[in-house]
Amino acid sequence: MQFNRDLEDLKNKCREQESECERMQFRTQATTDENQKAQLKLEKKSNEVHQAMTEKVQLENVVKSKDQMIDTLNR
Repeated sequence: MQFNRDLEDLKNKCREQESECERMQFRTQATTDENQKAQLKLEKKSNEVHQAMTEKVQLENVVKSKDQMIDTLNR
């Protein structure tokens, strides 16, 4: 009788451990998914910043060119 109880207790503990393992796997996957989303968001923002910087440099070059033309015309 005691053996059957001990065996049943061990089975229950095993089930609890399996459940805990599944919960941890789910949490790990959820965290991995969140990390991937954050990385994609970061890449998108980085690309936007790079594009804005490129546009800024282009506009600065246009302004310099226009200033040079104004200086040339004023002489």
